[in-house]
Amino acid sequence: MRRSVARGALLGILGQVWHLATAFVLYAYLARQLGPAGFGQWRLTLSVLNWFEILLFAGLIKVSTKRLAEAPGELVKLTRASYFGQLLIGLVAFGALFVLAGPISILLREPRLALLLRVAALDIPVYALFMTASALLLGRHRYERQSFAWTVYATAKFAAIAGLVLFGFSVPGALIGNALASLVGLAAAFIPLPRDREAVSLAELTPLVGNLLVASIPFLALSLVEGLATSVDLWLVSAFVANAVAVGWYASAAVLGEIPTFIFTALERVLFPSVSGARADGDSALANRYALQSVRLAIIVTTIGIGIIIASGRIALHLLYSAEFAGAYIPLCILMVAGLGRTVRAICAQVQMARDQRKEALTILISSVILESVLLAVLASRWSVYGAAAAAAISGLIAGAWATIALRDMLGWRPLSTLVRSLAAAAVIGTGLHFVAQATATLSELPLVETAVYAVVILAAGVLYLGLLALIGEFDADDRASVRGIVARGRAGSSA
Repeated sequence: MRRSVARGALLGILGQVWHLATAFVLYAYLARQLGPAGFGQWRLTLSVLNWFEILLFAGLIKVSTKRLAEAPGELVKLTRASYFGQLLIGLVAFGALFVLAGPISILLREPRLALLLRVAALDIPVYALFMTASALLLGRHRYERQSFAWTVYATAKFAAIAGLVLFGFSVPGALIGNALASLVGLAAAFIPLPRDREAVSLAELTPLVGNLLVASIPFLALSLVEGLATSVDLWLVSAFVANAVAVGWYASAAVLGEIPTFIFTALERVLFPSVSGARADGDSALANRYALQSVRLAIIVTTIGIGIIIASGRIALHLLYSAEFAGAYIPLCILMVAGLGRTVRAICAQVQMARDQRKEALTILISSVILESVLLAVLASRWSVYGAAAAAAISGLIAGAWATIALRDMLGWRPLSTLVRSLAAAAVIGTGLHFVAQATATLSELPLVETAVYAVVILAAGVLYLGLLALIGEFDADDRASVRGIVARGRAGSSA
């Protein structure tokens, strides 16, 4: 069990990394094809769509995953109830976004947004079923298949969006490609039940769906507010900053700033049922280990991300997007700091929800959103995108610290020592990276060569960072046992 959870987390993260890699290439292509203003429209549309799609991956299926982890004997009923309930939710969300597209475009001061949102809404019903299939795979511990499905989805998303934009369909074409990718992802994730399973009538499913929906309310509330926290800065920048190019800069910076949270979404998917299952088995020590290693991993990864961006963010923006996006550098550095706090808070929230500490998780999140909104209203109107990024960083760090302290009975103060070591190691590696990146950027004027050299430099910096952390004693015997458990499929590991 311990080895499978660790391996599942690794496979999920690798799937997210592939999703991230294809997204990078796709964003580089879209940035050059659409320009800052068009790219800003694309990101703004997706931010609204993603908030509506929270209904699809954070409500009913969250409860289904938890229920399957605790009672696998209910596989048939839970599977059918999940698909039925998700389809209903997807249709309601589709209708809501289609109707509200006009008012939303007025509030965000983007007239073309109404049409784009209605096109984007086509993704919702299909994505609802894809997320159901993905969540049921997690509940059944089919981690390899789940990772495979997300890899297929990411690849299809890249191909469909890039292809439609290439043929001149611009932002609407990209949104249609997004919907087509969900259909491919559903095909890759769907596993039919064996034919000899007992039949379940609609009359039997209806009360079960109702129970799942009621139980999902706290999870849904948490995720809706969490989605608001992720997107409110971009929305308010669109409302307060009357400069389409500056909004595009912020949108491009936000894409990179969301990398840590995006990657660790895979860990959150595995962490939630794992903690739930350990608690159901009465193994609180194992649940604590899952939580602590997850938080520490988030700190280690996000901290080096901050160091890399501060040291070489201008080069990254130039290679990923184009020289037109140079103005996004300072907001990007600040948003990477915000990503540290947001990622830690999101992981802690999954642990709290698995422990049924729903009130505490919601309190932290709602408070951080209120704080961020107030700061954004003040700072964005005065200092444009720089003030907006600062507001996101302040609220994100406060939320991350608060969530960690709230789980101190599970985590202790170990995350603080991890943060100190990570900051020290990232400062050393980042300083060296700054000079190396500046030198390697002049080796060739060909973007492909520059990108390849830059990627090698970043990979080397990551390896040196981990080595330095090992030298200063960050990794203990449990961490090493976890790695052995992941790579040694034939034998059980001794840790999470």
